[in-house]
Amino acid sequence: MFIGHFGLAFAAKKLSPSNNLGASIMSAQLLDLIWPILTLAGIENFSIEPGITKLTPLNFQYYPYSHSLIASIFLGVIVGVIYYMIRKDRTNAIIYGVLVVSHWVLDFLTHRPDLPISFSDEQKYGMGLWNYPAISIIVEILIFITGIYLYFNQSVEENQKGKWLPWTIVILLAIFFVMNIIGPPPPSTNAVSYSALLLWLFVGLGYWAEKNRRRI
Repeated sequence: MFIGHFGLAFAAKKLSPSNNLGASIMSAQLLDLIWPILTLAGIENFSIEPGITKLTPLNFQYYPYSHSLIASIFLGVIVGVIYYMIRKDRTNAIIYGVLVVSHWVLDFLTHRPDLPISFSDEQKYGMGLWNYPAISIIVEILIFITGIYLYFNQSVEENQKGKWLPWTIVILLAIFFVMNIIGPPPPSTNAVSYSALLLWLFVGLGYWAEKNRRRI
């Protein structure tokens, strides 16, 4: 799952008008924000194996610290507690915590059985929609479009930056999504990890966009 995570981040605005898009993106993508750091550090690993699934050549061999269900729940609780301690906002604290865990849930739909439950990395799960490209793509696009619709119906721009920044996020994500589908296999695991670090860019863009928008 890729743009589906962002779709939920956008949709969170519907649940709480004071919700910040940057914080939602960081929460929904926290597992993938941590993952490249851990792979580059040699703590987790993956390989590139064209054909491992029909939609992606990435074989996620060992990533229990970023992508196990236990890790996602732990991180979700940490995010929620820290946010509540700083902002005293229970609603958004719960939303951000749930968004962290939602990443594992959405990945469960698309990944082959490679998602661990615990840090032991023994049993792995996944429904494998990546082996059914048409279904996987449709599901992601529907989640993404729905999230965008809900977001723009809960906030309005205060200036031109507030108008084009959210759409910049949408367009860039759409481009990356298409490139991942039709592009050639990545040249190396390091190239994948370093490119994954670009996800932090969307966190910054989300915060920037919110500074230039207001709730309806």
